Amino acid sequence: MTKFPFLLIILLHCISLGAEEINISEDNYSFKSNLKGFDRQSIHEAMSNSLKGIILRITGDSKVLELDVVKNAVLNPRIYVNEYQLITDDNLGLMQAVFSFNEESIRKFVEENKLPLWIGQNTKVLFYMPCLNSILIEPLIEDQKKEFCIKAQESLIKKAEFRSIIMVKPTLDFFETVVMNNSDFETLPLTLDNLALKYGLRNWLACFSEDRFGTPLTPILCQSNFSKDSISFDDSITSLVDNISYDSSFSLDVDQNLDISIVIKNIVDFKMFQEIQAFLKSFLVINSYKLEVLKGRDAYFLLSLNSSVSDFRKIINLSNNFSVIDGDLMTEQLTLEYFNN
Repeated sequence: MTKFPFLLIILLHCISLGAEEINISEDNYSFKSNLKGFDRQSIHEAMSNSLKGIILRITGDSKVLELDVVKNAVLNPRIYVNEYQLITDDNLGLMQAVFSFNEESIRKFVEENKLPLWIGQNTKVLFYMPCLNSILIEPLIEDQKKEFCIKAQESLIKKAEFRSIIMVKPTLDFFETVVMNNSDFETLPLTLDNLALKYGLRNWLACFSEDRFGTPLTPILCQSNFSKDSISFDDSITSLVDNISYDSSFSLDVDQNLDISIVIKNIVDFKMFQEIQAFLKSFLVINSYKLEVLKGRDAYFLLSLNSSVSDFRKIINLSNNFSVIDGDLMTEQLTLEYFNN
């Protein structure tokens, strides 16, 4: 039987639970969950929920949680966990656990069950809350409303980090402030489409902590460029990430070996050649590669993929170091250019 290397740390004194103490967003294989108690059943339940969260974060697709193979895995999450910490905050009455999952085990589970891998992680999304705008232009706004808005913003940003979404808050000039304040539910989407383009972004999320009469909303309602109707934040994030990940996810098949020829042009020196080899080794869809020939400044490689050519192109298109110069899916041959950033 495999020995389970648990590290149990119970912090009895009050500590800060801020992101600066435990920055989950920088580690895709750690997850923080609330606890009902420190008993075995409560810890197991939190561990199962955390494994769901990890799978959701890695795949970017909420539908995978409905698969039988995933449902069975979360029944016995211990085999995927290296260690965990139990945390208490007496002032807030919070009990939480931070679970550190084994990256190799999680990736093996994803690959063997041919689940999608999301390569668009840490995607930036324009984030707009009208109440934050009101705080800036209405200095006499009630302290209670101001505090509610700020705390809501912090909570929503942390929830977005769980789905590997980075919220980008816009800095509005006077004209933009006037336009935003005079936008309603029907005109706001077009306004945010244009504002997102200013920041080089394609996606946006707008969340409202109160209705047009100033009455606080519970729960907070949100719109996105994928869900124009006002729905809950969790539903908005699910819709947003599922739609984003559709174009930036791929599936691995460990039993597949698809050969593809690529040409990488304009290699200026040996250092660049080594960098290119390092990148090829790092791509998950590449089982192996072989240098076939060097012609001048062009290198010809034969790649063996455990995914499709279209998935390989997705990775290339999202990479800052490569661009496709020529090639199509029918010939299974691509000509690339490498950029030393």
